[in-house]
Amino acid sequence: MRRAGRGRGGLSVAVLACLLALLAGPVIPSGAGDAARADGGGYWVLTGAPLYGISGQTATLLLTGAVLVAGGGDYPQNAQKYYPSTGSWGPAWAMSRGRPLHTATLLHNGRVLVAGGYVTSAELYDPPSETWHATASMHVGRAHDTATMLPSGRVLVAGGVSGSSPTRTAELYLPNRARWIRTGSMAQARADFQAVLLPSGEVLVMGGEGPGGPTNALASAELYDPATSTWTSTGSLTKGRWGFVAVLLPNGKVLAAGGYGSDLNATATAEIYDPTTGTWTSTASMSVARVSAAAVLLSDGPALVAGGWTGATDTTSADLYDPTTGSWTPTGSSSSGTVPPVIRLSGAPDEGVALVVAPLKFQRRTERARRRRRCVHAGQSIGDREDRAEPLGQLPYLDHCHRPPRLSAGEPAPPSR
Repeated sequence: MRRAGRGRGGLSVAVLACLLALLAGPVIPSGAGDAARADGGGYWVLTGAPLYGISGQTATLLLTGAVLVAGGGDYPQNAQKYYPSTGSWGPAWAMSRGRPLHTATLLHNGRVLVAGGYVTSAELYDPPSETWHATASMHVGRAHDTATMLPSGRVLVAGGVSGSSPTRTAELYLPNRARWIRTGSMAQARADFQAVLLPSGEVLVMGGEGPGGPTNALASAELYDPATSTWTSTGSLTKGRWGFVAVLLPNGKVLAAGGYGSDLNATATAEIYDPTTGTWTSTASMSVARVSAAAVLLSDGPALVAGGWTGATDTTSADLYDPTTGSWTPTGSSSSGTVPPVIRLSGAPDEGVALVVAPLKFQRRTERARRRRRCVHAGQSIGDREDRAEPLGQLPYLDHCHRPPRLSAGEPAPPSR
C-alpha cells in the first residue's frame, strides 16, 4: 500500500511541527533564534535542532513542560526530549522496540502511552524516572491509526493499517488496569484518517484511505459514543480525502483541509463539520494544496496549517484559517517544507507558540522588533546576527544555525540504570 506524504522530508517533517506549536501556544524561548516577520502577523524563529533527524515520529507535551519525541524514520527505537525553556534537546532512553507511524497519548497520570507502529505491543514512558515500562499489548497490530484521550481517561485507538490493509477494529486502553479491551468496530475500515474529540464527549472520525488502496479516498464519517461503546454514521465529507488535517475550532465545529482524493491529486479544499446538524459544508480553500501537513489551533482562535506535500513538491508555506470569517490568510513560510507532528505548548512566553520537532518554530506577534537574537543549537550558543528586513513571508536561511548537534555540559541526560 503506497503512503504518499508519510515519512517524507526527514528532518523537515520535524521542522513543520515546531512551526505549529509556536503559533498556537507551544514554546520556544523568545531569545532563541532568528526571526522574520510574515503576512498574517506570524514568523518563524530558529531554535535548537534535534539530536537526530526523524520522520514518522510522535511529539508529546509532558506535564513538566518538556516535549517527548519518540520513534519514526531511521531511528525508530530512539527517543529525545525538547526543553522549551532553553530551546535545547537532550537524549531520552530508547523504547523497547522500533516504532514508525505509531501513536503517543499523554495519560491523566502524566505518563505517555506509546502503542503500535505495525505491531501490537505498547509501552509507557514515566517522566519522573525517565524510563519506559512495558504494558499490555493491543489486540490488533496497527499503524496510520488514531489514538484519542476520552474524558474518562481511557484511550480510544481505532482503525489504521493492520497487516497490509485498513482495519475497522477499535479498542480501549484502561490506564488504571493497564490493559486493553475491545470496543465496537467502525462501520468502515480506514487508515490515514483523522479523529477529533467533540465537546459532547463523542469522537468524530472522518475520511481516510479505505480497502483497495490510495485510490479509495473515503468521504464517510462516524461518531463513537463512549457511553455505549458504539459507532453511528454521521454526515459525509463533501470530498473523499486521506492524508489531510483536522482541527476542532473554538465554536465546536471541525475544520478538515487538504489531503489526497481518489484521483491521487492533492487538494487545497477545506470543509466544516457542524455537530448540531451532523453535516459538512465547504469553506474557502487554502492558498496551496497540502498532503500530510501540520495543523494546530492557536490561542487566539485561528487554525494554522503549514507545510506538507503539494502533489509536486514540499511546500514551505503556511495558512491561517479564521473561523469567524471562514477565510484563509497566508502567513510566514518556513525555510524548508515539512509534515507532522505538531504540538501546541502551554505557558509559552510571548503571545503564543506552536511546537516542535526541528529547528524552526512559528511565532505570532503584533510587531517585529529589530534586535539581536542569539542562535541556539542544541543548547550551544553559536553566534549572533542582526535581524535584517527580509521579504514578508520568508524566513532567512541561517546556515550557521544548522551545525551538527552537540550537548552542553548542563544539558539533561538520561539517568543511569
